[in-house]
Amino acid sequence: MNRRWLILGALILGSSGCARTSAISNTPAAAPVRDAPRDCSSGAFDSAAVQQVAAAGTVLVKTSSGFGSGFLIGEGSERLIVTNHHVVASGGGFTAQVTLPDGQKQWVGLEGVLASRDDDLALLRPASELPVAPLPLEAEPLRLGQPIAVVGYPGVRGSELSRTLEPGTVTAVNRTVGSSVFLQTNANINPGNSGGPLVDSCGRVRGVVTGKHLVAERVGLVVPIEALSRLLARYRAPRPGKQQALERQLQTLLTDVKFRRNQHAARFFSPAFVQKTSIPILESLARSANEKIQKTRRDLARRGKSPAKMSKEAFLREVAAHVPNLEMRALLLSTDVKEQRIDVNRAGHEFLALTAADQFGALEDLWLEGTEVTREGCANAHVTVLSKARPERYTLHLHEEWGEWLVEKLERVR
Repeated sequence: MNRRWLILGALILGSSGCARTSAISNTPAAAPVRDAPRDCSSGAFDSAAVQQVAAAGTVLVKTSSGFGSGFLIGEGSERLIVTNHHVVASGGGFTAQVTLPDGQKQWVGLEGVLASRDDDLALLRPASELPVAPLPLEAEPLRLGQPIAVVGYPGVRGSELSRTLEPGTVTAVNRTVGSSVFLQTNANINPGNSGGPLVDSCGRVRGVVTGKHLVAERVGLVVPIEALSRLLARYRAPRPGKQQALERQLQTLLTDVKFRRNQHAARFFSPAFVQKTSIPILESLARSANEKIQKTRRDLARRGKSPAKMSKEAFLREVAAHVPNLEMRALLLSTDVKEQRIDVNRAGHEFLALTAADQFGALEDLWLEGTEVTREGCANAHVTVLSKARPERYTLHLHEEWGEWLVEKLERVR
């Protein structure tokens, strides 16, 4: 994602007529106090009516490392909490806080079920029954200028987090950022809103809040409902056995690596790999780039040239002649971390999306030799890499997370 966008979910310190068929059947357990408006696409927007439909099913999601918002969907044993993947990706001990109609708050444990890192969505299962009605989903596309609202729990850690409803309109229906397509809204979005629902004037979910622009005012990003529909379809589909799922996913990873589709390959590496491998490499390359830039400045001074008096383009040409492109990208990411535009884990993920195939050396070809599930949720994969006509072997240590197998460690076999 472009560095001018801020992902809002886990706030880590230290770091549409109402009777249309929805993506899943979601008949509320009890009717709201006031009937929701029938014409959900009209210009009229009754915030009080929407609040009565959508507020109770919107929850505060907490993890061991931060918090965000979420919302309840489904019926009976199929009830699920939807939130952003980035809200829950780096933490454990998931819980949800529900605010009841009488103002009391109830906490319930959550179990991670399935996630899509590409769409920044996650599904969690409540450990016990929640005494609130689920939110209805609507698959009809939103229109430009259509009135909507963002519901969630914005705030900062240490403060009282209260549920809010922020009205606005749809300002773009196909906003592309990187390889992802979002809805855009001018509704007020703040840290803690991530994972919360974007609802229409009938209180139906039309998207999932994920971030906002760092500079521009009231430019928010929302994952469209189509992405949630895809994830729910995966959730309902028959699951392959662990060994079959492992081998199928590894073949996808190795194909992405072979053709150097780094951004796709990076999806299959765990946060632990990013922390232990990608971030140290990023920091080392950033230091090297900085040293070379300082040396370039000294060389220019010896040649009687002052960088301050040079045009920006001329100075950058001098730098590019001495600093490799990857080192410069690492320095830019490191600078973004220092200036608090992104956190270090996000920088590590972005760096891995540039270098995933490089983890296997200067490869010409590679193939999977075999796999073994070592214990529940853990596996090893043995890969042969043809590098400069000489085969080398690698062992990938993987663990299962959010219904997927992720590389936690990669070792070259000596």
